Amino acid sequence: MSSTRSRGAEPGNWRAAWSSALLTGSRVASALVVNKIIAAYLGPSGLALVGQFQNFTAVVFGLSSGNVSNAVIATVAGAGDEEQRQRAVSTAIAVTALGTGAMALGVALAAHPIAAGALGDGALAPVLHGLALMMVPLILNVVLLAVAAGLGQVRAFVAINVGIAVFSVPVCWLMVVGYGIAGALLAAVVVNAAAVLATAAWLWRARPFPLRWLWAGIDARASRRLAGLAAMTLSTIIAVPMAQFLVRQQVVHEFGMVEAGHWQAALKTGEILLMGASVIVSLHFLPRFAHAGAGLKRSVLLAAGRVVVGLAMAGAVLAAAGGLVLPLLFSRDFVVATDLLPLQVAGDVLRGGVIVLQAAFLARARMASYVAVDLVYASVMIGVGMLWVPVRGTHGAVTAVVAASVCSLCAATLLLRRLSSAEAE
Repeated sequence: MSSTRSRGAEPGNWRAAWSSALLTGSRVASALVVNKIIAAYLGPSGLALVGQFQNFTAVVFGLSSGNVSNAVIATVAGAGDEEQRQRAVSTAIAVTALGTGAMALGVALAAHPIAAGALGDGALAPVLHGLALMMVPLILNVVLLAVAAGLGQVRAFVAINVGIAVFSVPVCWLMVVGYGIAGALLAAVVVNAAAVLATAAWLWRARPFPLRWLWAGIDARASRRLAGLAAMTLSTIIAVPMAQFLVRQQVVHEFGMVEAGHWQAALKTGEILLMGASVIVSLHFLPRFAHAGAGLKRSVLLAAGRVVVGLAMAGAVLAAAGGLVLPLLFSRDFVVATDLLPLQVAGDVLRGGVIVLQAAFLARARMASYVAVDLVYASVMIGVGMLWVPVRGTHGAVTAVVAASVCSLCAATLLLRRLSSAEAE
């Protein structure tokens, strides 16, 4: 790559990096504070229940619409003219609304058995009714923000998403204080519902595209392209949340909600490392992998090694200071989870390396390899968790995290070698 090309690409890369860092940083900060609020008011059992609800909603939205955000961005950005963009926008809105509406109807009709089975309390069925009521507006807001990003309106995309992260803190506090566990579960729904109004106001004022695009009908070709792009990462969206949900459910079944809450605290602490890895990939490695050429394998393995070493140093501090970190991030009720941190952190450090390797597959549009790594992670985590949780409790859960990370790292390395060999031929 010539020096001229590097200089030309640099401003755009830095703008993308800044947007990514701003979004990720706001989400990390708000997630930490929200977890602190839930832990302080509702304790370990409340934190575990919120974790189950979050994983459940991730799976539900994954089943109803797939990775619709990335699919819409790619479809709209790749459209050749205004007519194609109009078809892409209207098709995305119609298809996702229909799919999400069908899933919302199912959640509403089966709210009581889902609440009893997934959340352990049939009395929480009204929470699922509230979720079902808001599912279509929430997913349409995601679609419209993705359209904005696809049209190059990055500032609006970033501003609204950062707003969601910032306002989630006071909304969560007010709803937990006022409504307890039901408020904690629905806080994110309420914040995102407000974001629907913010997006509508932006559309009306800025008019980034003609509003007739919103109801121009379904185009068969655009629908097939959208479905194909969403399907590429559907298993990725569902696999990891489903694995966490099932292992946590096993902990709840065998040892109770409080024990599950202790693991949830360790899990959320480890996620700090994973979010950091995501920022590093966005800031430094993803653009490099896209232009790595014949040196892709060496470049990716070197980057993964550096990330793992850096995360290991940060993780060692977290694990060693667990007795101080867990009360600070959650409450004193979570000090007993200190002995879970070393294995949980070890698994997340290795998964940070996996994220770097997956970035290479993303840069090269090798979605099958990308998804395969997540499927390995999820299947190993579920299998080991089902075997070890009944024997070792929450220690079995963190053992499952380590096993899943090791196996997915091995799988990603093998797939990277195949990719490198294929490109060399």
